[in-house]
Amino acid sequence: MLTLVTVNYQDPSPTLRLIEDLHRQPSGNFSLVIVDNASAPEHKQRLRDATEQLPFPCVVLWNDENAGFAGGTNKGLRHAQGAGAEWILIINNDTRVDASFIADLTTRTTGLSSGIFGLPLVSGTVAWLRTELKHDTGAPTPNSYIIGAAILIDRTTLATLGYLDERYFLYFEDVAYTLKARRQGIHVDFLPSPIVTHTPSQSTSKLSSPILLRYHMRNAILLNQSLGPLWVRIATPLWALGVIMRNVVKYLCIPSVRPQARALMLGSWDGLTHHYGILH
Repeated sequence: MLTLVTVNYQDPSPTLRLIEDLHRQPSGNFSLVIVDNASAPEHKQRLRDATEQLPFPCVVLWNDENAGFAGGTNKGLRHAQGAGAEWILIINNDTRVDASFIADLTTRTTGLSSGIFGLPLVSGTVAWLRTELKHDTGAPTPNSYIIGAAILIDRTTLATLGYLDERYFLYFEDVAYTLKARRQGIHVDFLPSPIVTHTPSQSTSKLSSPILLRYHMRNAILLNQSLGPLWVRIATPLWALGVIMRNVVKYLCIPSVRPQARALMLGSWDGLTHHYGILH
């Protein structure tokens, strides 16, 4: 049995579009788990109404607080495990799939060995001491990581690998998950099909937003300190202090970039002081 796990936060319109795509699947041999991250009541009601009568099993799990992408996904993974799913697809709610998606994916999983797999979307490239990592549409390389918008994993691998690291809350958890899998000797690969189309949500599409800059900086430090090679772990505090010093100068000298400079300083301090989880 294949189970899809997705996370909803606030406006459910992207989630409802994904549900519409799944409604068109001729194969009903799958289930959907939606984890709502403490959305406003009116958004919750729209989600309830849309999931009451579907031609495939659908469960909505309600969080009392925003657990982030990692925390919300982990709640869905645990539910799927408990329900006996053989394969689980972590899929962003702002993705779109065509009418043959489930049939193609079911065919793919029939011949797959254990491991974690990326679907055709884009892959990411691991780079150290960077707040942004490059996304590639070309052929994956041994240094590629699986983008969190579409991660396929079997139940045996999940039992061995465990869940996403909730300290990240948002961003870089997919990089950490891929690196963790490789270090445990788990097979990591990228499938040629089925295709997933990803349109990033407007709430997280602008990296210039100060809070997103802060998450990127904080989580880049966490990734480098926890999973980087020795030279990276040694260099990370110096890199973070350098970011703080440069942005102190920007904050004092360039009023127009003060919100971004402040966010990078705070994110650096968050990472150096191990201030993880949700940021306010």
